[in-house]
Amino acid sequence: MLFADITGSTGLYEKFGDVATQKLVADCLAILIAKTEECGGSLIQTVGDEVMTRFPNADSAFRAAVAMQQAHINAPVSIRVGFHYGSVIQKGINYFGNAVNIAARMANWATAGEIMTTGDTVDRLSPAFKSGVRHLDTTTVKGKDEMIAIFEVIWREDDEDSQTIMGGDTTAPPAAGEIILELSHDGANYRLGAGRPTVTIGRDEGNDMVVNDSLASRKHAKIQFTRGKFLLTDYSSNGTYVEMTDKVSTMLKRETSEIVGSGVISLGRPHLEGSAGIIRFRRLDQI
Repeated sequence: MLFADITGSTGLYEKFGDVATQKLVADCLAILIAKTEECGGSLIQTVGDEVMTRFPNADSAFRAAVAMQQAHINAPVSIRVGFHYGSVIQKGINYFGNAVNIAARMANWATAGEIMTTGDTVDRLSPAFKSGVRHLDTTTVKGKDEMIAIFEVIWREDDEDSQTIMGGDTTAPPAAGEIILELSHDGANYRLGAGRPTVTIGRDEGNDMVVNDSLASRKHAKIQFTRGKFLLTDYSSNGTYVEMTDKVSTMLKRETSEIVGSGVISLGRPHLEGSAGIIRFRRLDQI
């Protein structure tokens, strides 16, 4: 079973308007269905901006997932894909069972531009495709008691070689009552608050803060100011380590945590002085 959906569709309506976005969504769904059929799969149903499909084997689902992502490299919309191999129960046009639920969880685990699958699925891939995945985590998912190994499909040509797996015045003091988080990396300072509520972090040049470290993911993390708090969310393969005032290091992996006081954020590994993946932070309203 394979699920694919459009990420950030709400923002598309705000950016392009209703009519244009409806066409973008329709065109995207048409591509997802076409890639499904080209790879030997069949459409089960579409729900909003998501497709649910089935395939005769794991290799076919793998090929379809990669083809779907490749078709959207330069598209104005991004997708995320998840698939899982397992038995299902069919009742009319509907499908039920653990395989359906786990495939849906894999799609939810993925972020824009990602493909996620399970260890059970990887075990059934041919050798050529097995070499195109990397293990991210082993964890539980809702609805399953046993641990599930989660793998990311490496579909970009430069992914495997480029990642190893394991603005404004920033010197002025904050105004009275202003909540500010100051970030420092590689000689540059960034300030977050009401005026600049979000900063994205990662290896890709499209991020606000570009971190050139082999353990950093393309889209590694995001810090967002909301309701008086600064929240750090990890999206990476290797995790994000946070060391705050108490000097205790906490690892985030596809999780969110509040940042308080001052400390260090380390991408992909625990805090190691001299590493390119080190970001220092301090709450200016708390010092």
